[in-house]
Amino acid sequence: MRSRIFRRALLGFLVGIAVGNLIVILSGFFTEGKILLFDSSLLEKTKSEASAFLMQTLLSGLYGAIGMGGAIVYELEDWSLLKASIVHYLLITLAFFPIGLYLGWMSPSIKDFLFVAIMLGIANSIIWVIMYIVYHFKVKELNHLLKHENSPTEKDNHS
Repeated sequence: MRSRIFRRALLGFLVGIAVGNLIVILSGFFTEGKILLFDSSLLEKTKSEASAFLMQTLLSGLYGAIGMGGAIVYELEDWSLLKASIVHYLLITLAFFPIGLYLGWMSPSIKDFLFVAIMLGIANSIIWVIMYIVYHFKVKELNHLLKHENSPTEKDNHS
């Protein structure tokens, strides 16, 4: 289980780097008309462009690792889908606030906190629906296999 979490977290780290940096680049392009590698507030905190880019990259990766590594809760057999979804939502939301504030992805306003919580809630709801559909079909398939395995065969009927 630990190696699975580690592999997912590592993949999430790489995806987080890609997505985080892409969002910053696109955001800068559409808001300021230029390509940015980090938010200007991050440069003020780190005092150098290299440090700002490094922090942007590392913290984006960390957020991706938390999100994908934390998705292991969906595989805990004794947890309901609702419980796993709530725990994953809390994990990604509570991780987003400090990372998002530090990287300048959001301001420390109640409005931004609510917006982020709602957006992550919508994303988590979409994940919940996808996982529900996946599990629904898995259960149907297992029930089908069990039904055919437990049904009498023609040979049993003629004996």
